[in-house]
Amino acid sequence: MKRKNGFRAFVLGFACCSLLMVFSASAFAADVFPNKPIRFIIPWPAGGAQDIAGRLVVQGLSERLGQQVIVENRGGDGGTIGFEVMTRSAPDGYTISIISDSHAFKPAFGEKLPFDPVKSFAPIGQLGRGWNVLAVHPSVPANNVKEFIALLKEKPGQLICAASGNASVSHMNSEMFKMKTGTDYKILQFQGGGPSLIDLLGGHSNFGFISLSAARTNAESGKLRLLAVMGSARSPLLPGVPIISEDNGPDVKVDNWWGLVAPTGTPQPIIDRISQALKETLDDPKTKETFLKAGCEAYYSGPQEVGERVVREIASWTEVVKAAGIKMGQ
Repeated sequence: MKRKNGFRAFVLGFACCSLLMVFSASAFAADVFPNKPIRFIIPWPAGGAQDIAGRLVVQGLSERLGQQVIVENRGGDGGTIGFEVMTRSAPDGYTISIISDSHAFKPAFGEKLPFDPVKSFAPIGQLGRGWNVLAVHPSVPANNVKEFIALLKEKPGQLICAASGNASVSHMNSEMFKMKTGTDYKILQFQGGGPSLIDLLGGHSNFGFISLSAARTNAESGKLRLLAVMGSARSPLLPGVPIISEDNGPDVKVDNWWGLVAPTGTPQPIIDRISQALKETLDDPKTKETFLKAGCEAYYSGPQEVGERVVREIASWTEVVKAAGIKMGQ
């Protein structure tokens, strides 16, 4: 009996020491982190929205972490290649990446990925948000969302929506708007935002869900009429344009957003360290100004909020995909 009790005590003592060693190692890692440059994988080519948004915080992170943050563009397969590299990297905080609202699209379509879109990622924090705008050609007889929905219902299947490719942000927004309003219209797919915008400006398409930067420029010249912002809040760049849900429209609050992530297993103290540096960067007035000049807004939310958002948006877009009966690459 004494031997058994002694063995139990030994096992318990060993377990406690092991846990203490793990916590101590984690705390030590956070104390010395970072002691070398941080690799920032952007899973898209240079020049795109994700690349631009990610690079806006690089200098601030480098200054606040005391180590250089080095950008590495690893584009291909809609972000899959870069994400696979990131998720297979050591979970030590020295490899991070950027995700966006489109992170939910492939899972929503049921596409098989070489990683789990939720479990393989440790959220660090949201770094910004942008907006898509519901824009109509001036020939469309609607001056607000209420009139536009009435027009769609009056002419089912007759109006044409220009979208920048299957499973793009503009395409998914158009499918969601159709589902939420119970309307019917044609969605014309183009290879990219440029061709779809040209078609809309020419009056061949009647409306589209386009980026704020393209929308604002063309609205100022009278080439487009802006009815609403597809977001959870009005844009400071277009304060006079309401969000769809406040203009007699459906409860559609779809933000363009970007956030930082690390491989799952990265110690929480290190996640918190990077997240705090991100928050301080985004709170800097110079950073805020730089974001606005790029047509988006510096906006921070913590790791938990980002993680919950990803789960929520995968469920939401899955509902849209099923209702629309669409498939990836269709």
